[in-house]
Amino acid sequence: MNIINTPKLTSIDFNSKEIRIVEGKVTKKNIQINKYCSISIPNGIYEDGIINDSEQLAYLIKTGLSTNKISLGNTFAVINSSEIILREVLFPKVDPKDIDNLIKYQLGDYIPIHPEDYVVNYIILGTQLDNGIEKLNLLLIGVPITIVESHLNLLKDIGLKPLALDYKGNAICKLLGFNGNLNNITYSDKTIAFIEISYDNTSLTIIKDGYIRVSRIIEHNFFTFFKKFKDNLGLEDDDIIKKIESIEDISIDISPNDSDYDFRKGIKESIQDIMGKTEMIFRYYRTREVSNNIDTIVLHGDMSKVEGIDKLFENFFNIECVKLNSISKLKFDGDLSLYANAIGGLIRLNGVKA
Repeated sequence: MNIINTPKLTSIDFNSKEIRIVEGKVTKKNIQINKYCSISIPNGIYEDGIINDSEQLAYLIKTGLSTNKISLGNTFAVINSSEIILREVLFPKVDPKDIDNLIKYQLGDYIPIHPEDYVVNYIILGTQLDNGIEKLNLLLIGVPITIVESHLNLLKDIGLKPLALDYKGNAICKLLGFNGNLNNITYSDKTIAFIEISYDNTSLTIIKDGYIRVSRIIEHNFFTFFKKFKDNLGLEDDDIIKKIESIEDISIDISPNDSDYDFRKGIKESIQDIMGKTEMIFRYYRTREVSNNIDTIVLHGDMSKVEGIDKLFENFFNIECVKLNSISKLKFDGDLSLYANAIGGLIRLNGVKA
């Protein structure tokens, strides 16, 4: 991995309930995070990558930056949305500088979209033999131009200098590639499934040999669950989140007579739905090549805070499952499981279109 040394930069990870921001710099030796903060977002302002109230969102972010003394400098944004189209395609092995033109003229053969409505980028996944011919394996990422423009305009309105938008799967891949040592264990020679379980959706990224092998968005959100308990118990979102985070070992069944039985049951059913949809993607990955397997599942994001969720995944898949707690060569005193995407967004690479 060819890391570009960077000056001080800001990276913003956009989510429906909370926006996470880090300020720091990346060298070939380490990542230094100097400042960071999270900004709570009221319902309806930002949903699934769509900015519904740009003025209010700009005010909240600008206030958060000012309060935490984070400078209005060069900035990367890390986004995700079910509206983003992902396709793995085989392209002729050409000079890297010719890939953009090839995608431009052959895009319609691979993605059924109106090209003028999307900004299409790519990540090189490696090479693959196709009928005896070596071809480039690319992950095409098509982001609706409305999403791109709204985020760039938002950053400009705040007074920031946007350099690029990054995709969450790519950000987490760069973070692992920076150093394969997670939670003080070396994973560089293993196939890892990173699963970010957020309140609005779940992202799955399978990484092997430093490349993204599969990247998917699992369309399951917890807002339906939130609404049920807001209506039944009169709880606000923040109360529900605190209640979720205070759960004692979700992997253990409790008595139906327990006062928290319905709440725990609802959370567990939501997690089981996510695991079922994840298993379908794992099955797809395994059938692509005989040697494909998954060694470890790494959980991060909002719901990774639930005690015992790693046990649920480990028991369901019969695969080692850990929560993302630390990586080496990172100087950061915050919660990595929440800020991993933002930190990965700071990393710039030579020779990678991202």
